[in-house]
Amino acid sequence: MPERTPKQIAAGHRRRLKTMARKLNEMAVEWNEVDQMNMEVLEVAGDMLEATGRKLYDDGEEA
Repeated sequence: MPERTPKQIAAGHRRRLKTMARKLNEMAVEWNEVDQMNMEVLEVAGDMLEATGRKLYDDGEEA
């Protein structure tokens, strides 16, 4: 099996980070009208994961 390129690795990691961010945002929704602090913490964590994914190696292409 051929080794994956850095571009392929980054693309896979971007997808996984986006999925994790979506799950955190789903958790945040569960806290809506229950505890705003917990909701905000989860939203911030999700945003950070998405931002991290955008910063990964992309060989000059847009994510």
